[in-house]
Amino acid sequence: MDGFISLANWSPSGIASGSFISANLIIILVMSFIGASIVTRLAKINTSFNFSINFLVMLAGCLMFNAYASEFLLQLENEFIASAVAANFGMTVAGFALLFGYRNTI
Repeated sequence: MDGFISLANWSPSGIASGSFISANLIIILVMSFIGASIVTRLAKINTSFNFSINFLVMLAGCLMFNAYASEFLLQLENEFIASAVAANFGMTVAGFALLFGYRNTI
């Protein structure tokens, strides 16, 4: 039972240099969902497989930018705002990569 509780309390603090609080992780997930919706509409491919791939790429972009660049690029006092801004930058790069990958289907 302790194993299931530890899985429920998991946070990606090993990925990022600072530990995420639950509000930061929720805002990153919501922003990734919205970004995946936008890319899915722009690419005009409305399958659940493509949406899930878009969501995972957006989430990976958010987490990677948060892990590597937010420490030295974003020196903000509020950790919530810093993670939201870092998520926007990461999603922008990931969104352009996805649209470049979908360039033959648009």
